[in-house]
Amino acid sequence: IMFLVLAFAQPYWKSSENLITTGIPHKLMYFDASYSMQQEGEQGALINQAKLMAKDVVESSDQTARWNLINSAANDSRHWFLAPEAVENISTISVDGSSMTGTALTEKARQLLEERSRSAGEVHLFSDFQKSTYSNLSFLTDTQLQFRLYPLNASVVRNLSIDTAWF
Repeated sequence: IMFLVLAFAQPYWKSSENLITTGIPHKLMYFDASYSMQQEGEQGALINQAKLMAKDVVESSDQTARWNLINSAANDSRHWFLAPEAVENISTISVDGSSMTGTALTEKARQLLEERSRSAGEVHLFSDFQKSTYSNLSFLTDTQLQFRLYPLNASVVRNLSIDTAWF
């Protein structure tokens, strides 16, 4: 009876065959550059907290890894950096009001990895995860990419404004 149930259930066991486990690891970082990242957190502006966290991640990872810093702009870098160069380039990241949805980030990451003949990679995502941008988290189920999420929270939320007051 068990074999009959399994035959009709069509079970799926996740295989790691398509993941590259040898060679130089390729990792990507995405920084949310939306204006909400200018809000103050426990240790200053959220974007600065993200930079500090990112530098720690790079410095504590495999020093032979290649890093790509993805941004939302059309002119984003196609350069892959070693750890010391990646740390230097992280310092140049700034808020420009742009952000990328999870689906767009997944497509961009796949494209960059494909250009390097890689079928899998790791994506480090630094964001305050605004609902307008990250309401759908289905991109996290991608089997070729491993996502590492670094949520940043503002100390005080400043989204209150008064348009009109009547007396």
